Formats: sequence, C-alpha cells, structure tokens
Amino acid sequence: MEQEEGSSAWSSFLQPEPDEWNVLRDELKKTSLALRQAHIRFDALTDPDLIEACIFEIQSISARHTYLLRRIKALEQKRDI
Repeated sequence: MEQEEGSSAWSSFLQPEPDEWNVLRDELKKTSLALRQAHIRFDALTDPDLIEACIFEIQSISARHTYLLRRIKALEQKRDI
C-alpha cells in the first residue's frame, strides 16, 4: 500500500495539475488577444508619445507571452517524462 501511495505521489508530481494547465492556456489565449489588440492600436496611432507608450506595452505583453509559453512547455516536458 505504501508503494502505491509513493508511486501515485510521484506520478502526480510529474503530471501537471489540470487546473494549472487550464489557467496557463487561458492566460496564453488572453495574452495573445491583448498582443493583437496592442499591435492594432500601434498601427492606428500618430502621436509620438502614444506610439512610444504602445511600444512599451507590446514589449511587456510579449514578455508575458514568452513566460507563459515557457511554463506550458515545462509542464509538457514534466508530463512526457
């Protein structure tokens, strides 16, 4: 019985939590949408100050997008072990 508990604990460690997986996927979708919207705003702007602010916004959202992709990839690698 102890061995089964240990092995299930080990496999639960290797398997991503469904909630974590779903949260990351949802956040990635939201971030992708925000990035597309920021690019659309950038294309429509003419004021140099607003263009600069939009560039920073795009960089910030891109960094978050990259982070989420890394986290998802890490969860997939844990699952594949």
